[in-house]
Amino acid sequence: MSLEVSNDYRNTCFCTPLNNIYDKKQELEDIILTSHPGVNDIYRYIKEKRGAYFKSFCEIYNRKCAYCGAHISLGDIRLFEIDHFICKSSLKNNSIEANKTRNLVFSCYACNRGKSKLVFDDEHKSLLNPDDNSIANVFYRDEEYYIKINERFTDDRLVQQFYNKLSFNDEFRRLDYFLLEINGLNETLNHDSKIYYILNDLKNKLMSKRNNYFLQKKEESQ
Repeated sequence: MSLEVSNDYRNTCFCTPLNNIYDKKQELEDIILTSHPGVNDIYRYIKEKRGAYFKSFCEIYNRKCAYCGAHISLGDIRLFEIDHFICKSSLKNNSIEANKTRNLVFSCYACNRGKSKLVFDDEHKSLLNPDDNSIANVFYRDEEYYIKINERFTDDRLVQQFYNKLSFNDEFRRLDYFLLEINGLNETLNHDSKIYYILNDLKNKLMSKRNNYFLQKKEESQ
């Protein structure tokens, strides 16, 4: 059975597309400011994984990494973070803007730490923006689940740098997509069926190996 590859490399055919991200993030920021008047550091409230704001922010992104599409249900909560799209160091003279929701993105650990302090010029701030789906025009998913750079951008140095820093060419990116497809397919099956349990068992085994690998890397980096 061959499943359709989505036009957005972050989604399988089972995934819900992102929409109205800016409006939803502003609504969440307004809620935070209503509960905490005068607060400048919105990031401080959203980043806490045990808090309601982190969960709300996660839902805005359909519980998926904005950069690669990894779903939180296929990972471990410790492997998801809130990223500053424009790194704080490049906005050091305006830290308030850096910590507003418009500059915050829901990200998996691998994407956030890989991207790190990569600095974008104005052109690439727009080109690689995950919130309006511009980034989906730069990269695509081939039939073997590899993330590739669109031919129009193969000579773009910063796009190449972004691609390499976020390890978009790594095998685990294929695994994440495969897990998304298994999960989506399972949701269409009768939960009492034999194939459902087989696929679910396979998914859980693959998830366990993936998450243990990244949790170990995270512990080694601390």
